Amino acid sequence: MVVRVQGMVWSQWAVVLLLALSHMMAFVDRFVMSVIAAPLKRAFSLTDTELGALQGLAFAMAYAAVVLPLGRLADRVAPKLLIVGGMVVWTLASASCAFAGSFGSIFAARMVMGMGQAAFTPAALAVIGGLVATRAAAGPLSVFTAGSTMGKSVALLAGGAAFSIVSAGRLLHGLSASAPWRSVFVLTAAPNLVLIALLMTVQDCPQPMRARQLNSGVADWLRQDGRSFFSHAAVAIAPIILIQAAAAWTPIFYARYFGLGVGQSALLVGGVVLVAAPLGHLVGGQATMRLVRRGVAPGVVVAAILIVATPVAAVFCFSPLLYLSLGAYGLLVLLLGVAAPAGLAGVRLLTPSRHLGAGNGVFMGLTTLIGVGFAPTLVGWMNDRWFGGDRGLNLSLITLVIGVSVLGAILALVFARGWTQSAQVIEKAESGVMARLIGDPMTATLEA
Repeated sequence: MVVRVQGMVWSQWAVVLLLALSHMMAFVDRFVMSVIAAPLKRAFSLTDTELGALQGLAFAMAYAAVVLPLGRLADRVAPKLLIVGGMVVWTLASASCAFAGSFGSIFAARMVMGMGQAAFTPAALAVIGGLVATRAAAGPLSVFTAGSTMGKSVALLAGGAAFSIVSAGRLLHGLSASAPWRSVFVLTAAPNLVLIALLMTVQDCPQPMRARQLNSGVADWLRQDGRSFFSHAAVAIAPIILIQAAAAWTPIFYARYFGLGVGQSALLVGGVVLVAAPLGHLVGGQATMRLVRRGVAPGVVVAAILIVATPVAAVFCFSPLLYLSLGAYGLLVLLLGVAAPAGLAGVRLLTPSRHLGAGNGVFMGLTTLIGVGFAPTLVGWMNDRWFGGDRGLNLSLITLVIGVSVLGAILALVFARGWTQSAQVIEKAESGVMARLIGDPMTATLEA
């Protein structure tokens, strides 16, 4: 008997869940540095700008440089090769950070990690995009994106716990004796080995329609329809900028303003993110599916979230009460989590199936370069140059929130109508292509 859930069989959901867990571990390795930012800063005598560059720019530059060619490759080869290969590369790079002897060596390791994750993400998104119909993609995508936010919370919880344990000298004595923060990189990378083994047992992952089945190339598509795609990408990136900046700096924010220890700050923030982020992503996925079916552009959902997020962020940044600030931060994470699946669903609707790998590569490259790379580094730079160092972090964060929210909301409302028209054109073309592929010339003629 075949059991279906929201149009997908259980075996397909198993693939989605395994990819979501792998996505989670990608974000654990990416964000664990935010847990040990304070001791890392002391160890290498870093400025906030350099610390932000390690958390974001080092990873993002390499990711953005290779994600487009790797995304195009995901349309042509078995995605499993890129998924497993990418995981092996980033796992080794993450663990190697434990042995870094300088700012330059840890920067280089973070760049290699970015290359590995650039292979994984477009291939995984292409697999998910090939599993479901276009307008049903928001549900599985919300599960996948929930993996990323779970990764942030697991990075904080596991990283905080690991730092506390090794600081007490109970584990990895060789590394912890020199600096407890080094052991954290090894401990958080280790679970990837289990996931790599599981992915190796999966049969060939399903792909969307191969590029060779249709004539037009990626360049032609972007030249003809790129305006809608890139305008939506600009809107979809706005909440991701805020998510990434907050994830990079919140643990050290609470350590600086409320005097919390490294482990305590990470555990508190991780507990908040663990509850708020997946809830936001899952709610966002369901809400987006319903709204898209009614003809509402996902960008409008993003605009509404950005408008509400600004006053919530102000409470988070300026409340003198720890738990009020934590509550506002949790609400901010939830709201931005609602916006993330809407952004990804819009990319799926605006990308022909034959170019899903390349389209995801373009989007993830822009997202990573701007959101992951630019945002944390900009916060650190503003803090060093404008707002007076350690005690100006709240001003740096709220400045970023206001600027990004206003610009993102304006762009979303301006481009909403054009987005809807482009999505309808692509959906009609996809229906005609599918009819030709399954040998129904009458339907293909009617849909063309």
